[in-house]
Amino acid sequence: MPFLLILRNTGAHTVTIARTDFLLLDDSNRQYLPLLVAEVKGFLYFQQPAPGFKNLRLVVIPRDLPGQPRLEFEFRPVAP
Repeated sequence: MPFLLILRNTGAHTVTIARTDFLLLDDSNRQYLPLLVAEVKGFLYFQQPAPGFKNLRLVVIPRDLPGQPRLEFEFRPVAP
């Protein structure tokens, strides 16, 4: 499952973001870490979530910014 991520730093300091700063959580709190695949700029790949999930949260924890709150983005499947 690919995600295209575009992050923009609007601050004055350089921030390094790595693949390990991201994880995907389903509504049962199962964690999915980014897969080690050939990198395509801006894309992160995750394994397909377990069947029956109601929502997914992409969590970003920038380790380069101590004390920075984590960022969460929620995704829900579209009803057919």
